[in-house]
Amino acid sequence: MLAISMRTATNLVIFAKQPCPGKVKTRLCPPLSGQEAAEVHSACLRYTCQIMSLSPDGKTALAISPDEPGPHLLKLIPEEMEIWPQGDGDLGARLCRCQRRAYSGGAQRVIFIGADSPTMPVERLCQAVGMLADCDVILGPCEDGGFYLLGLSQHGAGLYADVAWGGPEVSRQLCANAARLGLRVGELDPWYDIDRPADLHRALHDLESAPAAARGGDELPATLRRVLASVAARETPT
Repeated sequence: MLAISMRTATNLVIFAKQPCPGKVKTRLCPPLSGQEAAEVHSACLRYTCQIMSLSPDGKTALAISPDEPGPHLLKLIPEEMEIWPQGDGDLGARLCRCQRRAYSGGAQRVIFIGADSPTMPVERLCQAVGMLADCDVILGPCEDGGFYLLGLSQHGAGLYADVAWGGPEVSRQLCANAARLGLRVGELDPWYDIDRPADLHRALHDLESAPAAARGGDELPATLRRVLASVAARETPT
């Protein structure tokens, strides 16, 4: 696997929901069942944690919702990975809370990623770390208007104000807030979340095409193949 080059004062925080059927990946249902969607989410979370725990010099934490980690979650992540509660409120409030925790622990830079973009090339993370030397905010926009990465080199109070979380304008609104606050913004190339059935096929293709050194094990592609085969079987006329 590739080692991720980060700086000691950078705190990487993975944001994720706990894998409960009916509570995660709901936009994949149908054609997936709630149980299949939870299995995809579990595999994405494990894959992301495995890849992102490779940093030899950075600090990685998993911020979860609901706040109390269940036994299934604990089986998915490396034992040494810290678990933080996201707490209450909208996404902006939860990001701000975890951001404060990272800074209070000595971090000078914070990078948030989600478990919904497991195929994000790790080079994007290394690029974000480097860009934070000259920028206050780094944004990795998603193709649906959200973001797959958010990097910060200062607290940036007000960055999350009046953002319509979950809508198609999130990235644009964050950039507008940063500009209003006088913050220097850098943007990565767009990427995608696994949110729609078509994304399952796209992610499987990307995973199977990736060099072996960049993969986080075979569980995620195996899960995607199995779920897609089950969906195809149900949709095939008898």
